[in-house]
Amino acid sequence: MVMDIQRGVILGPSILGRSANFSATIFPLRSIMVLETLANVGLLFFLFLVGVEMDLGMIRKTSQKAIVIAIACMSLPFLIGSSTTFLFNGETQVNHLSFVVFMGVSLSVIAFSVLAQILAELKLLNTEIGKIAMSAAMINDICAWILLALVVALVESNSSTTLAPFYVIFSSIGFVLMLIFVVRPGIEWFIHRIPNGGSFSDYHICLILTGVFVCGFITDAIGTHSIFGAFVFGIIIPKGPLATTLLEKLEDFMTTLLLPLYFSISELRTDISSVNGKGDYGFFIAIIVLACVGKVAGTLLIALYYKMPFREAFVLALLMNTKSLTEMVVLNMGLSIHPLTAISPYSTMHEDICHLAEDERVTFIILPFHKQQAVDGDMEATNPVLRNINQNVLVNPPTHSD
Repeated sequence: MVMDIQRGVILGPSILGRSANFSATIFPLRSIMVLETLANVGLLFFLFLVGVEMDLGMIRKTSQKAIVIAIACMSLPFLIGSSTTFLFNGETQVNHLSFVVFMGVSLSVIAFSVLAQILAELKLLNTEIGKIAMSAAMINDICAWILLALVVALVESNSSTTLAPFYVIFSSIGFVLMLIFVVRPGIEWFIHRIPNGGSFSDYHICLILTGVFVCGFITDAIGTHSIFGAFVFGIIIPKGPLATTLLEKLEDFMTTLLLPLYFSISELRTDISSVNGKGDYGFFIAIIVLACVGKVAGTLLIALYYKMPFREAFVLALLMNTKSLTEMVVLNMGLSIHPLTAISPYSTMHEDICHLAEDERVTFIILPFHKQQAVDGDMEATNPVLRNINQNVLVNPPTHSD
């Protein structure tokens, strides 16, 4: 993973990508789109496998200690991360509440799948520390994804329809209920039709993989994000032979081919040179250090409160500080709905247009007309959303608009 990130940084705008000729030759727009598509497919299946690995039955058996530790190791870093957003006040044109939640979640989330691998390699998976760490990490991850889903719904509240966030929230709840009460029983039905000792055919595996794409498409159409659908679909997969088969067939392919693409594509968007001065570097390092210390301190204090030996409590605190792809996914999600990027929702697109015009000092802006000529010669509105965008741009135009 570290090598993939380093490769992306070197090839990206931070170093070699600063040359326009290099970027145009090595990474033309056409190839970038293909790589991003493959990377997003890998991300979709990675989150699906994370859901498959999660056993919600473990939460029912979880002790109060693990629940309190999960809350503590998430709360302190979340508060530290979210409180630093006020230092950016006035420098970003974003929905501040969504910015607060994204910063908090990105610094407090735990890499559940990586933690499971670490515990397995250290032979701690079946120890008390391992069980507490796994349960707390699972609770932490589920809470983080719920928060992110709410943030996406919150961003939709800026749209012209005030009911948009409620539509997203209730549609997402309906989608989850459908998976639990319709899809999961259907999967259990065909599992029970497999004879004892029999294996799952390629047809069954392809059916599940198709379900990943369908669930991703549904949640994307609802207005949350495709990875939420894949993640929840993975959670409802019954634990047993089917889950084991899916992990065996997909995990190596995802981790060796598609996920490295996602790391590299993510770092191709990163421009370290955009951080100005030693003060900014020190500021960002301080945020990361404080978040890590907060997570360790919160876990350590709660573990000591429950009379755990200091050595075991400290090991548990370090385990709860595991980082991996999950944080990068959260940050990329933030970029995907960030009003200062080139791709933005209709509700904030006028802000993109105005700020981009000011930054680039363009002489005029050409806006798409929301009406087109019909067959009978009359003008009809083909995309009413464009009318709202045009009106918002014309309220305070940075320059002359046509």
